[in-house]
Amino acid sequence: ISGSDGSEGAIYKFNNVCPGVDAIIQVKDISANTTLADIDYYSSGCGPAWQPAIQIAPNSIGYVDWEIKFKKEGTNEDTVLAAFAITAMNDKENSENLSQFICALSPSDYYRIPSMPLNISYSGSTLEAVETPSTMKNMSTASAQPIIQMNYTQVSSMQYRTGATNKSSATNMKLFSVFFKSFFSGTAFSLPADIINFSGDKNADNTINLKWQAMNEKDNGHFAIEKSTDGKNFIELCKVNGKGENSGTNVYSYQDPSQAEDKNYYSMLQSDFNGGYVKLKTICVSGNGTNSPVLIESALINPIQGKIDIKYGSASNALLRISLTDIDGTEIKSELAQAMKGSNDCKLMNLGDLKKGVYFVNIDNYKLKYKAVKAVRL
Repeated sequence: ISGSDGSEGAIYKFNNVCPGVDAIIQVKDISANTTLADIDYYSSGCGPAWQPAIQIAPNSIGYVDWEIKFKKEGTNEDTVLAAFAITAMNDKENSENLSQFICALSPSDYYRIPSMPLNISYSGSTLEAVETPSTMKNMSTASAQPIIQMNYTQVSSMQYRTGATNKSSATNMKLFSVFFKSFFSGTAFSLPADIINFSGDKNADNTINLKWQAMNEKDNGHFAIEKSTDGKNFIELCKVNGKGENSGTNVYSYQDPSQAEDKNYYSMLQSDFNGGYVKLKTICVSGNGTNSPVLIESALINPIQGKIDIKYGSASNALLRISLTDIDGTEIKSELAQAMKGSNDCKLMNLGDLKKGVYFVNIDNYKLKYKAVKAVRL
């Protein structure tokens, strides 16, 4: 409806994506080495779905970022959806050289088919799913096959990324099939248990003890506890098995062995036996704010595998942020790591094709930058 077709800033309208609702979809960003070939490809795939097709240059990672806003049907008036789902589908036979991924910001939870070969990371604020293409070959496309469903509550807009890694020497086109509907209604929004309380207390040794109670557990696989020192970037600390089927009240606990910072954020996620996750609650527990000395021992770039291997020592258990920057200070990649007292190993993966030059590995805890060492790509 506006902008240049297939370019950043272009805006498209899709009517009646769910009863009484239209979707306004804007192209927010197109990565380097990427072309938006078609906003809605009809020749193959899942016809009723929204199917953007992107072309990725040889040996490249490419993606398109989208912003989706919901309007009352036939108007330009914003609307808030009490519950809404977006489902990524399998579209066709995949090449071993082409691996698709999707990212979604702020889904309340997600549900996946357990047999689908996906690597999933979910921080509670961002969900990323990456397929394993070699095991997705020869899947039937005679019918729609859901891969992963992301659920939202009280939503008027969402941000979504479709992308792929092309490992071949030729340009490849990747088709994404996206349904604005739920394929798992009755499962996706049902909680495996009722959580009565989730709290944390600082111990005398400046570690934190977490505890919670659960009632009416049904198909309750496990709880996952995630931690952050800034309330935005979380790393998984542990999984605690649930009781499965139990109508009583059960008490659970976990002690975080890390030395507590000033502010320590913990999120609880709950999983059923089918692999679906729902984020339940995030709490903040105050600590003494100790800063643990860190020493980076080595940082070796492996350009063939697109990774960097890092060895570092820590004086105590601590949640750290490890990042790679170029000589101008531009951040290329970062990861959270749960460091243990003593020697630690870490890998920064999926770095793509690093150009020859000087890079720096940095370790910090969001407040204090401990150390930066130089890594050279020859």
